[in-house]
Amino acid sequence: MNDLVVAPSISREEIFVTLKLELVELLCLESSDAISEDTRLVEDLEIDSLGMVDLVMQVEDCFDIVLPTNTDLSKIKRVGDVLDLLDKPQSTKLSATTI
Repeated sequence: MNDLVVAPSISREEIFVTLKLELVELLCLESSDAISEDTRLVEDLEIDSLGMVDLVMQVEDCFDIVLPTNTDLSKIKRVGDVLDLLDKPQSTKLSATTI
């Protein structure tokens, strides 16, 4: 796995589109139309703590990254918070180790 956030050629909008598709798959939603950066994970999408772990695993697989084990999932409240994690500058490392 790559320890960089995302390939430099991927725009924030492309990351967002992919993230929405991953949420649709994970949550068995009919469409991604209602998902915005302000969509709340718990209140709007009804993701529980196990769902957050599933989301992290799916995001890691989809974007070929490893989030640090000390990532505080309780601070990830909105879809935009997930997007912010993925859209950090390319020099930012997510993990010191690669698999």
